[in-house]
Amino acid sequence: MGTAENSKTSSKLSSWLALFVSREWEGRDPVIDQFRGLAIIAMIMVNHRPPTDSVFSPFLHAEWTGWTLADTVFPMFLFIVGLSISYFHRPQPKHDEVYLYARIVRRSALLIVIGILLANFPYYELEKLQIHGTLQRIGICYLAVALINRFAGLRTHVAIIIVVLATYHWLLVRFHVPDFGPGVLTPEGNVSTYLDSLILGDYAQHFQRGGPVTQGLLPTASAIASTLAGLVAGYWLKHQTTITSQALGLFAVGFLFLCGGALWSLLVPISKPLWTPSYVVLMVGVAAQVLAFLYWVHQHDLAGILQRFFQIAGANAITFFVLAQIFQRVLVYGRIPLADGSTPRLRYLIYEHAFQSWLPGKIAALAYTLCFLAICYAVIFEMYRKRVFIKL
Repeated sequence: MGTAENSKTSSKLSSWLALFVSREWEGRDPVIDQFRGLAIIAMIMVNHRPPTDSVFSPFLHAEWTGWTLADTVFPMFLFIVGLSISYFHRPQPKHDEVYLYARIVRRSALLIVIGILLANFPYYELEKLQIHGTLQRIGICYLAVALINRFAGLRTHVAIIIVVLATYHWLLVRFHVPDFGPGVLTPEGNVSTYLDSLILGDYAQHFQRGGPVTQGLLPTASAIASTLAGLVAGYWLKHQTTITSQALGLFAVGFLFLCGGALWSLLVPISKPLWTPSYVVLMVGVAAQVLAFLYWVHQHDLAGILQRFFQIAGANAITFFVLAQIFQRVLVYGRIPLADGSTPRLRYLIYEHAFQSWLPGKIAALAYTLCFLAICYAVIFEMYRKRVFIKL
């Protein structure tokens, strides 16, 4: 009797785990996994620097307008989210549609909930709860684009991108913000901050980090356009018969978008906090260029080991990111009591004694970041070796 019950319990556990763990690898596009892995590694290196401002400038975000290498990472990942939707959301029989919608909502909800839990760890104070974050925005963009993909075709996808960016441009340039006027793009006077406060009221603070820098409604709509661009690119890629046509097409389109974004920035500056239309177009161009390069490298088999390195990271990209976030929180909030009675945070202690004490400033910061990355990557590599792929 006990054996039968144990067998039944084990079967239920296996069924539950099957919802989140896969051992399947076949059928995936290796270049897209490499692209995803490159983006997530760059994201971890940008977001998990040591507690110092003495770092190489490409790892620092532009303060308000302009862009650096760090500002290309997140929109590139959203572009990949759109790509993935085009590849893995295949048409389903009618009787599977309820399951498909449930999976879309479940995946989005898990991303948002995990993001909120990580962003507020270890202090969960409702009045100070931060709703916005990387995973939350990925979850929202995924939900919106996955549902749009179910209800509309490619022409509609393109039309939505154009309407969203054109409307946002008009609001940024023409909308009269009380006490500031139209076309003001300062942190306090832009239309996005104003509409957030008008529509969300006191809840607007939950979408902000470090003051008036907005991460609210309009930038999120613009980020959805970035994700939709990846969806359109994915459908185009699937209809190309050779890697050469994929690489050349992406390179040409990417170049046009780079030029278009640069020209648009003359009217509306590039700004990641505002996620301006010029920023969307420019970053789509960057993403297309990087993806074109990866297809070209893959075709000529020029960097086998490096390609595998990124592919392993891309196979469990969200898990990689969550693991890094948890590790970071432990380092930030963990403390070590010393003989003098002080209790410095783990991150400061490790950085100062293991890196800063014998390496120059920027080199020390880079070494810390690479070690942080290597520890997290070791876990992901072991998961890959055992063919364990976490799915949401």
